[in-house]
Amino acid sequence: MQEIAGRGSVQAGHANTRRLSGHAAAAAGRRVAELVLARDPGVMFVLVGTGALRDELVTWCRERGVADNVRFVGWTSHQRMPAFYNSADLVVMTSEAEGVSRVYIEALACERPLLASDIPAAREVIDDGGNGFLFPLGDHRVLAERILALLGDAALRGEVGRRGRASVAHRSLDGAASAYLRELQAFLGGSQQIRNA
Repeated sequence: MQEIAGRGSVQAGHANTRRLSGHAAAAAGRRVAELVLARDPGVMFVLVGTGALRDELVTWCRERGVADNVRFVGWTSHQRMPAFYNSADLVVMTSEAEGVSRVYIEALACERPLLASDIPAAREVIDDGGNGFLFPLGDHRVLAERILALLGDAALRGEVGRRGRASVAHRSLDGAASAYLRELQAFLGGSQQIRNA
């Protein structure tokens, strides 16, 4: 990840082809980048994933003279994602809709501040201002301000990162299996014992 790490590294998106699609999302992403880079030209945006608008975004970066500030990683396996999270100062998810996103859990587990669109799935995981931050869906100005504020405050990033990791510590495969087993036993009325296999 050394080739993509830089001061003020912001990771946006993840290994999913839907992330770099949608003209409105791409336009909002460009506005966020413009606002952030106008105030801090040293910020590096790392986009992990691919999609229909990748070529358009690459062209836009070249035309605006910000190609050195944006890295398009392309698709990568989920096994490699922790390396990307750990190389970033913060992670941004601008999704309009999600189930419980793996990115939310993984970014928090890697102690990275997470900025996510204020959507139901994000509210299930993020305590705004506690273990991460929410921003109004589509509000590129608020998102840019929050990115800049976090990049300018290493102590806050560290504290939010620690709280984020603590908030998802219970979300392991073993923990999920145990919770499922408890729910199943409760459903059966506790009269039947289920053996751990």
